[in-house]
Amino acid sequence: EYEEYICDKFVEQFAEQERIVRALRSDFISFPIFSFMTLLHVPFHSSLARVGRVSGAISVDFYSNGAQEAGFWAKLMRNQARGPSFLTLAAGKYSYGSARFARDLATSAVHSPAVLIWAWVYAQPASPPEGLMKEYYRPGNYGVMSGMFHRIAKIEPYLVPSASTAKIALVYSERESMWDQNGTVAWARASDGFVGHCYLLHCAFGQLGVQYEPVFEELIDADQLARYQVVILPRIGYISPKTRSALEAWVKAGGSPVALGRVGNKD
Repeated sequence: EYEEYICDKFVEQFAEQERIVRALRSDFISFPIFSFMTLLHVPFHSSLARVGRVSGAISVDFYSNGAQEAGFWAKLMRNQARGPSFLTLAAGKYSYGSARFARDLATSAVHSPAVLIWAWVYAQPASPPEGLMKEYYRPGNYGVMSGMFHRIAKIEPYLVPSASTAKIALVYSERESMWDQNGTVAWARASDGFVGHCYLLHCAFGQLGVQYEPVFEELIDADQLARYQVVILPRIGYISPKTRSALEAWVKAGGSPVALGRVGNKD
């Protein structure tokens, strides 16, 4: 309960800052950057679900160097944010070789409408002076980046924005994550925890070629549920009264829930 309170205070303070600045500049857009590692390991410090609904734009830090976990968090972020969502390339490992940088850049371009490169030294044309993060510089990265942007420019006229056609929703609960971790970190690859189960389901859907959308339990409403035919609840002990009512109405309307493990046993 205390961790939930901390998250609520964090979001309230963020929303108040947004309100103050927008009163001064109506065209102001905030751009908070969340590390998916923070969301995974210490969900009790912030709330992506609630900040995403407050902020004008939001980004997830690609600190994982393009691992599968980042794909899960990127989907979760993109589906819940009120404004546009971006991916941020920020990894010192890019100095190891241009192949890793090319992979992350391509993944970012596929999963988001824009890419933010955290440190320009990753891909600047010439080597920086000594002391200015020179250890992160790699000569081949600039060619990789400019080549990809030129290819994107050629196909841009043929790109048409489209809504997701996914009919399956995977419910992720920040509250359940807090309870499951109990103030400690939880690695996504661990198969015995709530976060691990969500991540493994994400991998399974990807391997099977099945479209799905991860959704926050805290933000579920009737309009969102109407988009899905199947909703998966992976051992979520906490289900809010609001979510419970929305799910009951959705089931009566013909929706098919799938409960994995014990669900709703901590309410």
